[in-house]
Amino acid sequence: MAAGAIWQISDVYTASDHVAILTTIGDHSRPAGNGVPRMQAYRVEQLNSQLFSAALQSVATEGSAEDRAHQITSILANACDSSMPRRKPYMRHHEPTFWWNERIANARQACLRARRRYQRARGRPDYTARQEEYRVARRQLKREIRSSKRECFLKLCDSAEHDPWGNAYKIVVKAVYAGRQHAPTNASELKQIVETLFPAIASQQLSQALVSVEDAQHVVFQCPRFRNLRQSLEEALGGPITEANLVSRMLESIQNWEAISDTSVPVKHCLCGSSMGIWCHL
Repeated sequence: MAAGAIWQISDVYTASDHVAILTTIGDHSRPAGNGVPRMQAYRVEQLNSQLFSAALQSVATEGSAEDRAHQITSILANACDSSMPRRKPYMRHHEPTFWWNERIANARQACLRARRRYQRARGRPDYTARQEEYRVARRQLKREIRSSKRECFLKLCDSAEHDPWGNAYKIVVKAVYAGRQHAPTNASELKQIVETLFPAIASQQLSQALVSVEDAQHVVFQCPRFRNLRQSLEEALGGPITEANLVSRMLESIQNWEAISDTSVPVKHCLCGSSMGIWCHL
């Protein structure tokens, strides 16, 4: 009895310096819902048949019939978990949407009542009248929903100015998370994604990159990143530049000096960023 006892301080006025303590002895807990175990549901529209088949390739059971039944149930549950996402359990008494109100509830009841009368009147003389009555009730329900959504949207916009983390934030975050796609689980698809994001470097390209360590000579006269820059400099100087004639071409005129000086600025930045031996091809 003590294990199921419930203690609670009462708010009842006792006209004394003490407060009353209420206790309940015994197990008064009620089973959730109607006592029926909740079944686990899955999103069948996102089923990956290849993963489901792979999970059921090696199915081996042993023991009594009851033990084998439990083993098969566990194997099927694992196969479902690995091949498709779970669906959230349905709660019958869930909270209504933020735009629901009493007018919409009454309009919905009237629409459902009109629809039942319209369906039951099939083949009778008043079928056309019941059909028009149902159309009017349905239009009224849609009109009430649009009006309520418009009013609630304006209220949410106003409330976001005063309370940025209130209902407006919660509704938007819930909508964003609801639209998120699940991560892919297919092996071939994952391999394709990894190869696209992290392409492999051929051994020949890697060996060339390892040999061509950046230094001043490589950057100025060989590095392919500055090919266009070297061509522009040679056009400005009126001839090719080499290690042997670089200084002499600079001293020919002030224009050559300024052209070579302007070209050396990005080269200096490259050498400063690769002073520890960064490879220009990687």
